[in-house]
Amino acid sequence: MDKKKKLMIYGANGYTGALIAKKAKEKGVEAILAGRSSGLPVRFDLSNPGEVISNLKGIDLILNCAGPFSRTAKPVLDACLKTKTSYMDITGEIDVFESIFSRNEEFKDAGITVIPGVGFDVVPTDCMAAILRHEMPDATHLTLAFKSFGGTSRGTKLTGVEGLQHGLVHRKNGKIQKTKLRSRDIDFTESLEPAMLFSWGDISTAYISTKIPNIEVYIAMPANAQRVFKAVMGLSRFGIVRKVIASLVKKQGAGPDQSELETGSTIVWGEVKNASGRVLQKKIKTNHGYQFTADAAVAAVNSFFKAQIPSGALTPSMAFGSDFVFKILKSEV
Repeated sequence: MDKKKKLMIYGANGYTGALIAKKAKEKGVEAILAGRSSGLPVRFDLSNPGEVISNLKGIDLILNCAGPFSRTAKPVLDACLKTKTSYMDITGEIDVFESIFSRNEEFKDAGITVIPGVGFDVVPTDCMAAILRHEMPDATHLTLAFKSFGGTSRGTKLTGVEGLQHGLVHRKNGKIQKTKLRSRDIDFTESLEPAMLFSWGDISTAYISTKIPNIEVYIAMPANAQRVFKAVMGLSRFGIVRKVIASLVKKQGAGPDQSELETGSTIVWGEVKNASGRVLQKKIKTNHGYQFTADAAVAAVNSFFKAQIPSGALTPSMAFGSDFVFKILKSEV
């Protein structure tokens, strides 16, 4: 990385933020560690716009790791526009993606690059979508799915709890629409396994990357777990239920331990179809989702400082190419 460029990692005290900060250090990437909590070199509150602007002056790129991003992305981006600071984050939240891409012209006018979702959300699935679109340019339907082997962090669970109230969505004829819970069997390994429709970030980002008008995302989930999820989702419209679930989540561990990170993995599956009924499927295997996020985020930072990335709001595959996921897995970035 160009030593003259300054990187700030915000939320470096969180589970995923700490993994990214550690990976950055291992890769020789110098970063200013910041967050909302004490114990970091830089501490500032996102609810104070003046304070955010003051701390971003002179920063070339901020990597936002503090979720839920529905609360943190906008105040950081508002400040970035004033300080001419480029922005990345590791969100998977559809509403956040939609908000960011709606501000594309603002970012272009300011001359800053904004790349949300440079973690497991949504690098491998976004690259998969772009690869499939390249191989089937006339695709009308895109389906993505993934199966994870390993645990989930407390922060991710809390973001998921917050998102339950919004229900499930897919993209139909170019528009994001609410839809009902449903499942399908997917060949993640060598046999078909049940998977459930899931509101993943690619409902937004894959459309930006590919313009395929019909998009769905599934997550591997046994039938009995799907029934439990459906019941929880039905009750989550009540605020008190979400608060109870969130309180239970907060009592859990921060996230997967080192052993899980080293042994866990994820299978990403993708399928495109065209109007004539032709079908094309592909799979990608990554390391554990949180380990991949750390690898991908640092690789994105390195790529950003090494190359001339256009200004405006970009998906990972638009910024770094559809082969970015393979460069990360081979540690070439």
